[in-house]
Amino acid sequence: MKYKLDYLFISIIAFFCVFFVFNKITYNSDFIAYMGVVNGYDNNSEKAHEKTFSVLNETKNINEINLNSKEFIETMSKNEKAFEENLSFYKIRPLYTGLIFVFYKMGIPLILSIKLMTILPIFFLLLVLYFSMKKETKNSFISFVFLMFLIFSPLILKIATTTPDSLSSFLLLSLSIAYYYQKNMLLQCFLMILLISTRTDNFIWIFLLLMWDSFSYFSMKKIAVNMSVAFLLFIFCYGINVLAENGGLWIVYYNTLVNKLIYPLSQTPEFNFKDYFSGHIFALKYTFFTLFIIFIITILGYINFKKNPNKSIYVFNIVATTILSLFLRLILFPAYNSRYMLILFFIPIYFLVIDNKINIYNKIRYLPLFLKIKPILSSKKTPKN
Repeated sequence: MKYKLDYLFISIIAFFCVFFVFNKITYNSDFIAYMGVVNGYDNNSEKAHEKTFSVLNETKNINEINLNSKEFIETMSKNEKAFEENLSFYKIRPLYTGLIFVFYKMGIPLILSIKLMTILPIFFLLLVLYFSMKKETKNSFISFVFLMFLIFSPLILKIATTTPDSLSSFLLLSLSIAYYYQKNMLLQCFLMILLISTRTDNFIWIFLLLMWDSFSYFSMKKIAVNMSVAFLLFIFCYGINVLAENGGLWIVYYNTLVNKLIYPLSQTPEFNFKDYFSGHIFALKYTFFTLFIIFIITILGYINFKKNPNKSIYVFNIVATTILSLFLRLILFPAYNSRYMLILFFIPIYFLVIDNKINIYNKIRYLPLFLKIKPILSSKKTPKN
């Protein structure tokens, strides 16, 4: 019976993913470049430009693309060389573009393949959360209700865009859960490789997690293993950038900084501090919001571990990793897009809730009983003196 209930809830989640979230997917200008990368796998780079924009012109959804991206579309459609050089900044997502290519070779239209690589990771993200919640609460219904709220939340709707963000969010959550339950180290390393293959900047979060995990144990063996893994992952991350021929880390950093990848690789402006500070000023409201979230997470974490120092060290490491990662992203990437930050807001709060599952679950569990008894108590007459 309990497995039938799981199948029912998973089917409902899949239904909402297909008929609600799928129709909410937004088109980002980046998907044009990802189309170019995939077309480059199938053809030579010279034909990638022609094929990409022929497909783009045929789609009925061209008007749904973010209006801020019109400059990018115009630049890339008119300048074939700029388009080809620009693809180097998107080849550093080999897992994302590779999976799209697999769908495309199966006969699925290219734009639909990109949308599938948005919706499938969201479904698997919800699936992982469902079983994680069920493991903690021992209650399928509470897990299902939580996910239904999440489907309509800004987290899901924000990452439902034609970028690697949904895939990266799914893998980041999966790694956090694997680490929390201390699953096989090989599984964790595999997830780390997939994360970097999806977004190379995920190395920041991974390195910080390995660092905090090393500090949790006063063992030279643990430190040596973690730092060796971090070093190998850095080589892997650097190798992806080299193979993509994107001009080096400084050029990639500049384009990430200004958040405007419209420059041909050969004409990318040099980094200067004026752009750095103007990026901070432009993103000021996002900076204050992120600092506010960091403050909330820090307070919740402090209360959690102050009340009971024996709480899970793994939750502490995840929370500390995320807080430090958010700070570093604010400092290094002032123009960083907010949609990917939402999963970093969600993960520490989710694990802090898990760490207090007994108190929270008992309050939810006895709420119906309390509501039933309260009218009876209030109806009792007070004794006369």
